[in-house]
Amino acid sequence: MVKSVHAMSAAEPGMYATYLRFLAQQAPECPDECRIMDDLIRPSALAALQSAFDPSASGGSPPNHVTMSIVLVDRACELASGSSAPFEVHATTAPVTASRFPACRALVSGGPRKVAVAKDSEWVVARRALEKERNEWDPKAEVLLSTRDGAIIEGLVTNFFVLSRTPRGTVLTTSLPEEGAAWGAVRSRVLEVAQGLGWKVEERSPTMQERREWAEAFITNSA
Repeated sequence: MVKSVHAMSAAEPGMYATYLRFLAQQAPECPDECRIMDDLIRPSALAALQSAFDPSASGGSPPNHVTMSIVLVDRACELASGSSAPFEVHATTAPVTASRFPACRALVSGGPRKVAVAKDSEWVVARRALEKERNEWDPKAEVLLSTRDGAIIEGLVTNFFVLSRTPRGTVLTTSLPEEGAAWGAVRSRVLEVAQGLGWKVEERSPTMQERREWAEAFITNSA
C-alpha cells in the first residue's frame, strides 16, 4: 500500500497530497511509514475480516479463505494537525473458491499499464474493454499485456511466469516492475521458491518470439 501511494503521487502530482502532509506531521514521533499505514488501515481491515468469518453473516459456514480489497480515498480537505485520518479506508472481502480447471487460456492483447507498480483503482475502469474482448473469446481466460515488440509484461490481475528447460537447468523468467509489471507478494514468494529449488531466475519480460522454447507458462495473482 505504501508503494502504491508513492507511485501514484509521483505519477499524478497532487494525488495523496493530504496523506503526504499527514506523514510529515507524524514523522517526528513515528518515522516508520509502514507502521503509520498499518495504524490507518487496520481498523477497517479487521472489521471486514470479522464480518467475513462471522457465522451469523455467512449462514453458519464461514469460508476457509477470503480475498480482501482495500480502497484508499484521498481526502480533498486540508488536514488540521492531528485532527483526522488523511484518507477514507474501505475494506471488503469475498470468499475464494478453488478452480476446477487448473489450466488457463490466455489472450495477448493491450499494452502495458501506465503505473503498474501502484494498486490504482482506475485500472478497474481502464481494463473494461480488454475484459469485454476476453469474455467474447473465453470468459475463463486471462488477458496478457504486451509491448509492440512482443514482450509479455503481465496479466490484467496477474503476474506472468515462464519456465524453460535448458542444458544448464531450469530457468524461470518474469517481468520486472520497472518494465511495467505489478509488484506483488506472491511474485516475490515464487522467486524465492525458484531460487531455493536451484533454478536460474531471469527478471526480464518473456517474449512471444521465445515461446517455442517454453516448457510451461503460469500466472499468479498479483496481490
